[in-house]
Amino acid sequence: MKKRVIIDTDGGVDDVLALILALCSSELKVEAITTVFGNVPVVQATKNIIRTLDLLCIKRPPVVAIGASSPLNKAHISAQDVHGTDGLGEIYRLNKPDGTPVYPDISLDRDVPCATDLILSTIKKYPSEITLITIGPLTNLANTILTCHGALKDVAEIIIMGGALNVPGNITPFAEYNVFADPHAAKIVLSSGLPIVLVPLDVTRSAIWNQDAIFATAQAIREPLGRFILDITGKVMDFAQKKKGIRAVTLHDPLAVGISIDHSLANISSIHVDVQTDRIETEGKTAPYFRAIKEEFKGQSNIRTIMNVDGQRFLTFFEERICKG
Repeated sequence: MKKRVIIDTDGGVDDVLALILALCSSELKVEAITTVFGNVPVVQATKNIIRTLDLLCIKRPPVVAIGASSPLNKAHISAQDVHGTDGLGEIYRLNKPDGTPVYPDISLDRDVPCATDLILSTIKKYPSEITLITIGPLTNLANTILTCHGALKDVAEIIIMGGALNVPGNITPFAEYNVFADPHAAKIVLSSGLPIVLVPLDVTRSAIWNQDAIFATAQAIREPLGRFILDITGKVMDFAQKKKGIRAVTLHDPLAVGISIDHSLANISSIHVDVQTDRIETEGKTAPYFRAIKEEFKGQSNIRTIMNVDGQRFLTFFEERICKG
């Protein structure tokens, strides 16, 4: 029986690669996709998801809903310097020989549903069957908890790409972007008591998809999807070259989808994690209780987290799946 999933995404490059992996995996049935601000504004994130679904030529695509356009209690900080102003490596600049755009603008239907409503209705339709995979800021999930926490008792599992436990952050020295983008939402989610599996930077940084592998994989994929993957990854590789001296894409979000398909890719442990929101310099830090401290100071385990992952095995898994798509 296929695992039913909802994917909550902010529409960047690795988000789209995660969505492609999910839709190319026979183990999953993507029931819904919800969008949130993050890498780009939420309207652009929604357009990016619709574009991806169109390129995949799915006969019965999942319902797409639009979610939060801003954090609960701070200003939106985008990641357009990494993903491009459109979230997809600025593919809007690409033209055909006749001057027409390779990727024309996507228009949104006025009747795009609300993310919170879709999450709640999907869980109600399939009680104890839905795995919710969040690969953007956690605002949609926090809003759903605040709207109707009781309904979420019927979610099977929540897999969250976010946080940095024992490694530096990627947006501040302490914080990972998805948590930092809305730390108050992350705090609500991680303290909710829901069945959460955290996929932090500690493990996603081992999923490095280098330029040669990207080119080889894209050539093995049917068009126009192969060309699309090459087009969207160029700017992210430019950013990685500037920051780290390598031309590669880190598959943060695809790893979260991979874990949803096959938990044996990683080792999972139960821990207590807090999200810091009260100090500007450490805002968004995910603070785990790993250390040997007195029992009375330890928080009760509130989530499970991925402790280590077989990065090479996942990369092979990822490439094989998207080549079949």
